[in-house]
Amino acid sequence: MTQEHMQEASPQREAFVLLKEKEYTLSTAESLTCGMIAEKLGSVPGISAVYAGGFVTYCDREKNSMLGVRKETLSAHGAISMETAEEMCRCCSGKAGTDCAVSATGNAGPDAQEGKAVGLVYIGVCIHGKTSVREYHFEGNREEIREQASDAALRDLCERLMNTANNKKNKEKTGAGSAEERPQIDLHSPKLYNPIAPDQKPDIWDRLVHFRIFRWFEPFYRKYKEVLMYLFFGGLAFFLNLFLYWLFVVVLNINALIGNIFCWILCVAFQYYTNKTWVFDGRTSGKGDFVRQFISFWGGRLFTLAVEELMIFVFITSLHYNEMLIKLIAQVVVIVLNYIISKLVVFRRKAE
Repeated sequence: MTQEHMQEASPQREAFVLLKEKEYTLSTAESLTCGMIAEKLGSVPGISAVYAGGFVTYCDREKNSMLGVRKETLSAHGAISMETAEEMCRCCSGKAGTDCAVSATGNAGPDAQEGKAVGLVYIGVCIHGKTSVREYHFEGNREEIREQASDAALRDLCERLMNTANNKKNKEKTGAGSAEERPQIDLHSPKLYNPIAPDQKPDIWDRLVHFRIFRWFEPFYRKYKEVLMYLFFGGLAFFLNLFLYWLFVVVLNINALIGNIFCWILCVAFQYYTNKTWVFDGRTSGKGDFVRQFISFWGGRLFTLAVEELMIFVFITSLHYNEMLIKLIAQVVVIVLNYIISKLVVFRRKAE
């Protein structure tokens, strides 16, 4: 076989042809391969038409700061994990603004890392926000494992691209949903990971930022995701509180302090659900941990309620300032205090 023929049969050459045919762009996020995927792509003439560039994030700090992989993911699952590979390629696609992204993370040896065996590698592929991760177990020395991982990443990309093309044609013929929407897993292939498992609640924010118009916002969103989600749901609770306060105090003419307590009970119930489900990591390790979390949440809210009631008593009942203005200021103070308490006390997690 000639060198030219070998190049034509290489996975990087095949990826180039498929990307160019579909007019897709590609970016890469590499850990253990340390730029080998980018190097292979760079060997293909004309690759600049489809390849935007790549990130080499060898340590956890750079995975977080350069790509936006969450510290919680790295802490809970480690750098060598399906979850990290999934976030690497998804964040890479968003940061680079490309249609596709490939990620590679694993242990090339010579010793075990994070309790993970030598040769364990996770390859992620993201195409238009839809991500899959495969688990591989390679053998050989350090360079051989890295070489196999680089080739596997490009082969997985080609497979996804070909399936996407074939599914599009099948959908046009039959009107049926594509395999991207109904994934078929080959039980004889390396383990395939779906980042949104059936028992998990999908992250509506993660879905939102995959729309092209929001891609510019993704780096900022990834960095301050928790705060942004807290402010969003806190804003909903804020307006709910103001509406209920207006209803009870202004419309129904209930005493301001009593009306405020009614508002508080309803809004805290709303906040507990949204904070536990969407904002913080609200998982509990058992009944005792759940009781601690529940009591500390409502206890923290009682404390901030006392602060708010004190402000209302001083500035509205005693000094007769404008009711809605003082309520507005009190709510801002409460939102800040509630975030601090929730972050540092209620939903704190022990280092794993």
